[in-house]
Amino acid sequence: AAQLGPARLISRPYTAGPMIYWFDLMGVAVFAVSGALAAMQAGLDLFGLLVLAAMTAVGGGTLRDLLLNRHPVFWMKDTRYLLVIIASALAALALGPFPEHGLQALKLVDALGLALFALCGTEIAEEQGVKPLPALLMGTLTATGGGVLRDVLSGQAPLLLRKDIYATAAIGGIA
Repeated sequence: AAQLGPARLISRPYTAGPMIYWFDLMGVAVFAVSGALAAMQAGLDLFGLLVLAAMTAVGGGTLRDLLLNRHPVFWMKDTRYLLVIIASALAALALGPFPEHGLQALKLVDALGLALFALCGTEIAEEQGVKPLPALLMGTLTATGGGVLRDVLSGQAPLLLRKDIYATAAIGGIA
């Protein structure tokens, strides 16, 4: 019997199980919302909102794939990533700015997305034969690269460089 579900219908960006794939899509959704909120705060139009949402959601993974010479880039193989980005960004736009308790929930889910992206990015690098230290850096880039792009494109100093332990948490989790 033919297998149905994400493992059979699409080419995933890595070989981890279906549960990790769905967590990856959830991380993309959260990061897309983060990019959409930054775009709204910066006063960007709809196109700018979608671009910033996409850069935030898949920017780190795209940079990783380019550095690892993985072609086509993961979101070109699996367009569900783009659909999730568009749906999440438009939902964020429709809901408008989040209330303070909504932003706290978003931060919690953002932390989960960071952790998942860090681990998945490291796993992808290891599958490509990358040694442990560069694989750790690839995982960190996967997890934090989109946020850096979001901040730079929205005219902010990157969160990675200004507060919290964002990248440090990713590195610690990977190690």
